[in-house]
Amino acid sequence: MVAQQIILEFNSSTHCVDVGASHTVRCSSLVGFVSERHGVPSDALALFQLGGRVPVKRHECVPGGSWVRCELASGGLLGGKGGFGQQLRQEGKSKSGKGTTNFGACRDLNGRRLRHVNNEIRLKMWRDEQERRSKTKGGSEVENQPSSLNDWFLPLPSWADAKRGSQKAGAFASQCKSDLCRDWVFAREGMKKIPPGAPSWWGCPRGRFCTFAHGKKELTDKGLQKLKESKKAERLEKETMFMRTYVEQIEEVEKSICNSISSGLKRSREEMDRKLQEEKCKPTAVEQGSSEDFYVRCLSGDVGCGETGEVEGRSSFATVVAPHVAVDDGQWYFECELTNLSQGIVQVGFAKQDFKPDQETNDGVGDKAHSWGLDIASKKIFDQGVEHKISTSFCSASSCTIGCSLDVKEREITFQVDGKLVLPRVSFQGSPNSFYFPSLSLELSCLVRLNLGERTFRFKPTYNDAKGFMGDGGLTKLVDSEESLDARVRAKPINTDSKQQTMLELEKYDSVDDLAKLDKDVLKKNLEVRGLKCGGTVEERAKRLFSIRGLRPDQYDPSLFPKKKKQKK
Repeated sequence: MVAQQIILEFNSSTHCVDVGASHTVRCSSLVGFVSERHGVPSDALALFQLGGRVPVKRHECVPGGSWVRCELASGGLLGGKGGFGQQLRQEGKSKSGKGTTNFGACRDLNGRRLRHVNNEIRLKMWRDEQERRSKTKGGSEVENQPSSLNDWFLPLPSWADAKRGSQKAGAFASQCKSDLCRDWVFAREGMKKIPPGAPSWWGCPRGRFCTFAHGKKELTDKGLQKLKESKKAERLEKETMFMRTYVEQIEEVEKSICNSISSGLKRSREEMDRKLQEEKCKPTAVEQGSSEDFYVRCLSGDVGCGETGEVEGRSSFATVVAPHVAVDDGQWYFECELTNLSQGIVQVGFAKQDFKPDQETNDGVGDKAHSWGLDIASKKIFDQGVEHKISTSFCSASSCTIGCSLDVKEREITFQVDGKLVLPRVSFQGSPNSFYFPSLSLELSCLVRLNLGERTFRFKPTYNDAKGFMGDGGLTKLVDSEESLDARVRAKPINTDSKQQTMLELEKYDSVDDLAKLDKDVLKKNLEVRGLKCGGTVEERAKRLFSIRGLRPDQYDPSLFPKKKKQKK
């Protein structure tokens, strides 16, 4: 058999009193129980049914399962309830504006604390909602509260009301719903699925009574503004991090590229050093006007010189001379060995001290005054700017040796190719105080080997009494008793005053490519005859000639004429 009890309240305390076999308890017994427990005289106590205003008489019985309360019948107790509500009321009316929204400790007219009454209403609302949800299987929102305070369902005290716009209104402004609930946000992160029909506060363990907002709709104006600012700051931070990462990646790529270039340059230098070590005899560069003890000196462009007479072109058209072996009388001879005729133009001959080559216009030995040279590739002799075609035929090979003979007394120069005399001979005019020395002009990557007499010559010179510029070169052994080529072949000297100029008929050429097929020197000569710029590549020279096709000299483009040199004061 289940035992029954009676719930007894006194002074905010709740007691459970057991009921005997009679299932009832006299009122006097309940009053005596409270008097014994709390030390209050039984005559000052009265017993009331829950919610009733009429006290129960002492001889009446209270059935089991009842809920009763015991109160003071009359008078009061010393040291009882103070004026807490009065204290809050006075603070709210003070000029400092210090108010409160916590009224839970105050009591109503029945002596019950307001928080207990409010919790009772909350519990009733929760039960009603559970009942509605069990029937409709859906959520429901809380109705508007009678006060402006969150989770407070009782009307505010009259002394706590503050008018809008007053100085005290800010003291009663609710701080709730100013931030989003973290539990609510976490329950929706990662695209989590929300159950259908779930209330707006789903995911928050505090439910609808949570002091934080469940969505933007519940946020206050300040809370919504705060949320927007935080999202804006988060977006700016992401952009900053993205730009910082982007810049760091660029710096890493640039650093990697620099390291790769440095490694490549280092390997290239090591490879170059290795090749230089392997090719010790490779010519080294000699600058113009250098005072190094080489037997040749560069007048224009850049060349490289070897230890045994090798000369290599290091620019478009370089010119070298041997000024320290200059002569003003007698007969002299030297040889130039060409290793590869297809590498480019090589002009070999003699020059005077007044000779001045020009690299920009590709004018070297024989192209300028005071110089004479032979070009074996074009089969022409250049006499101070005048071209003469070679009348002697000889076998063309990949390599050959050009011999150059000079008779200062007779003012005559002759050339040989592999020992065979090249006609015509060249005669020149010179003053008694003039000095002559070997000279050489060659294009880029052309490699030759000069022999000024320090080694044995390969072929016999034209003159019997010819000597090497740096020794006899074994001439006695080569010449001995044989008849000199000079005695066997004697040609008429060339008159240097007569200029053979062949003018091209430009109308016969339909394009620049047709002109470019002609010899480089032919194009140069035609440009010189017309007084135009004659330097540059074959294509550039052909383009200049084709641009004046069908025009009179007065119609030529002024940019085609060379610039006039300024006279020195």
